[in-house]
Amino acid sequence: MAVQEGRVRPNSVVHFCLGAVICLAWGAAAFADDSYIRMGGLIGYGESGVKTNSVSRVESPAAFSIFFDYALTSRYGVQIEHERGLSLSPSQSATSFTGLVFKSYFWSPMPQILPDSDKALVKTNIAQYAWTPYAGLGLGFAQSSIVARNDLEADANAVGIFAKAIGGVEYPLWGHTGLRLEASFGQSFAGAGTIVFLHAMAGVYYFF
Repeated sequence: MAVQEGRVRPNSVVHFCLGAVICLAWGAAAFADDSYIRMGGLIGYGESGVKTNSVSRVESPAAFSIFFDYALTSRYGVQIEHERGLSLSPSQSATSFTGLVFKSYFWSPMPQILPDSDKALVKTNIAQYAWTPYAGLGLGFAQSSIVARNDLEADANAVGIFAKAIGGVEYPLWGHTGLRLEASFGQSFAGAGTIVFLHAMAGVYYFF
């Protein structure tokens, strides 16, 4: 019996869970102190591998992400992020991770909004301008829908629960803006197929 191959799409449960994560994050932010809310984006090098029963594909050499985070304390934070692989030949972005990441600023407190030096009553640079390292663990959902390059290949479709580990540094630039450098590794451990991310990126964040 001939079996017609088609794309495997994430089921409605996955879509519901992703929507719930986003709604919870935005709901919490609505009641949060503005000085603890940041958003930003990263871009850089990355490889996103996908393996199913019939095909194994890699999406590279780039990756990007957007994030929205909230400081629980001066040492701990939580963020929601959407991270994607990016292939340049052909140009496509067909692998992604969406979820929550819990971070620890283990060396020193996380960067804060820098005051306007011209208006500040007390001027100091102590502990303001410094590289601040952090590490974290994340959990969410990953999916892939890499289209076959020719009729002899199959689409690389996968979806599953995804766990990741991150490490990086942040540096306040001016006012509400700062720099972030980050490396991350993650892998799906439940679902259809296996998805693996290995990314090294740089970008900026902005305090609301």
